[in-house]
Amino acid sequence: MNLEKQIYIRKSCRNYSDEEIDMDLIHDFMRSVKLLNEGISYRYDILEMG
Repeated sequence: MNLEKQIYIRKSCRNYSDEEIDMDLIHDFMRSVKLLNEGISYRYDILEMG
């Protein structure tokens, strides 16, 4: 099969979980990330489903 045909027939599926995750793990990870460049400012928002 050539690559062009493969692009059009490829499908993606994800198995999402309905279980709530421990957000403390996410917050701990974000606090521990080391910046690669101190001169670049960034921010992140964690959106909650409600």
